[in-house]
Amino acid sequence: MVSYQKKYRDSFFIFVTCHRGKEFKCAQRVSACIDEISDWMASNCLMLNPNKTDLLWCSMRGHPDGVTLMPRGVSVEPSCLVRNLGMCLDEELTLTTHVNLLVGWCYGQLRSIRSCRRALTLSAAVMMVNSFIASQIDYCNSLLAACSQQQLDKLQRVLNCTARVIYGGRRGNHVTPLLRDNLHWLSI
Repeated sequence: MVSYQKKYRDSFFIFVTCHRGKEFKCAQRVSACIDEISDWMASNCLMLNPNKTDLLWCSMRGHPDGVTLMPRGVSVEPSCLVRNLGMCLDEELTLTTHVNLLVGWCYGQLRSIRSCRRALTLSAAVMMVNSFIASQIDYCNSLLAACSQQQLDKLQRVLNCTARVIYGGRRGNHVTPLLRDNLHWLSI
């Protein structure tokens, strides 16, 4: 007799649109869909964890009051923010929270790199910045096309700070001369 261990699936996504006034019916349909997915997963030795289910209502008027999902009898209240593949999505899909978290994380990494910068060669510093900062900013950057200019400016300030960390510029110095004189670092 072969025994199969049930494994948890990391994530799956259901996107549904509905008209105003049909939110309860939509929530019932989604709950039924999740139940069907759970049944299928159980037949394939997988397990769905309804306690980790998130619900995000994307609407111009916010999420409707009193609408919850009930997959497998577990009540799921709408969230204001969900994390999907490393991206933080809010109800209005502005990516403001994602950009703020990303900028804070990048500045933390830059502080760590700056603390050991004198011990690094130029190519090692560039490699660290590309590995820790540029890769994070580049990840899913096509979603940033819808961001406001204010959010994009925050990301640009992070990139300007990376040039100062690599080339030893001070906080008040303009980054343009550093980039103009040392632009070849991008190709390393």
